[in-house]
Amino acid sequence: MKIELILTAEKITNKKIKNRIVAAIDTFRATTTIVTALAKGAKEVIPVASISEAIKYQKRDMNNDIITAGERKGEKVSELDLGNSPLGFTESTVKEKKVVLTTTNGTQTLVNLKEAKKVIITALINLEAVAKEIGRGDELILCCAGSQGRFSLEDFITAGGLICSLKDKDLDLELSDLSFVAYQSYLMNHNKLAETLSQSENGERLISLGKKSDIDYALQQNLYSIAPTYYQGSIRS
Repeated sequence: MKIELILTAEKITNKKIKNRIVAAIDTFRATTTIVTALAKGAKEVIPVASISEAIKYQKRDMNNDIITAGERKGEKVSELDLGNSPLGFTESTVKEKKVVLTTTNGTQTLVNLKEAKKVIITALINLEAVAKEIGRGDELILCCAGSQGRFSLEDFITAGGLICSLKDKDLDLELSDLSFVAYQSYLMNHNKLAETLSQSENGERLISLGKKSDIDYALQQNLYSIAPTYYQGSIRS
């Protein structure tokens, strides 16, 4: 299996992802939150690029089964029901609901991946499930959301963790240089993720916003055994 890596949402092109399997990664926090929402019983998660799009869903909610959620610059959008903290997506809040989510980086990444053959929502909390879902394909694109066009260490290390899970399945992997460095970064840090990633740019930012508990949650590995997929504008497990 040939594995390539894209560092940020802004570097996604149709040529790179068209008809390919993609693992979409935004560890702090969109993909962690999406996996959590579905694990807690949400019917689906609908990623949208803008706050106004989320509000339109809210206004059209005739059946009272839509929850809107989102953040900008790490803070909850006041007009929406929830922020982007995975800890807010409890079973009592989201079970049997449709979640419409908009975030600074993660949902824009997903919107940019519409031409992919298959998009699998990937975080540290479901790495093993994602590896099983990928199986023995010919090619895989690891797509990190990044942070407003910049490299994000937590996404990069998560990509490396997925490679490690695939290697554990005795697959024949052909890694690009970036993929290989991500794999090595995971190996060097997998026993000290909290120490390393609390010092990353996004880690420090979330801690400054009082969201250290989100980091602690997101760094738990293989918490859930679901590998949600994004198809025609909706994410389901």
